[in-house]
Amino acid sequence: MLDEGGACDKAATRARVEQVALGVAHKIALGVIAEPAPEPAPEPAGPAAV
Repeated sequence: MLDEGGACDKAATRARVEQVALGVAHKIALGVIAEPAPEPAPEPAGPAAV
């Protein structure tokens, strides 16, 4: 986050990051954000076409 002069406002940035982290944690707790299902195993190749 930037201050009025365009410089990095570390305190405001930290506060915003904490807000976003709390929102993400809440969504994880609700199950809205979850680990994706594993990729299915590839099917074995069949006989070669002649």
